[in-house]
Amino acid sequence: MRHQDSFGDYAEAIESFFNSADLVVAHNADFDLGFYNREMEPAARRPLAIPDYCTMDTYRQRGFAGSCSMDAVCQRIGVARDGDLHGALEDAWLAMRAYLWLNQRNFSAELPIEFAGGPSNFKDVPPLPPGPLPRRRRKAATVVASHSLN
Repeated sequence: MRHQDSFGDYAEAIESFFNSADLVVAHNADFDLGFYNREMEPAARRPLAIPDYCTMDTYRQRGFAGSCSMDAVCQRIGVARDGDLHGALEDAWLAMRAYLWLNQRNFSAELPIEFAGGPSNFKDVPPLPPGPLPRRRRKAATVVASHSLN
């Protein structure tokens, strides 16, 4: 990620997008919203303050047997990832499908073609410089001092 624009460059637009919603739906919402809030803090933005719905927690609370991973939920509801790799847009789409299924609402549309590609602002990693690279320095080992009790 070191070659990409910083999260802070997009924080205002991201905050505006999320705050325009009535509800945030995510699979493993604690993880996703924790990440969101940790990234917003250094950008001097507020934590998300709108209600959230966790499809993973709801799936688990409803007593479905087995794994409650996104892939397991998708298998149960009859949807699949577009490929082997997953991305944020596709995960959002799948979480929406799980939300609709968990709330007994039908939705049969396929993943929009815009979601299948990579992000439009992705920057390629620059090429390696010619010649051998310098050796990496090893990090100094952490010394733990032990104190004896008398």
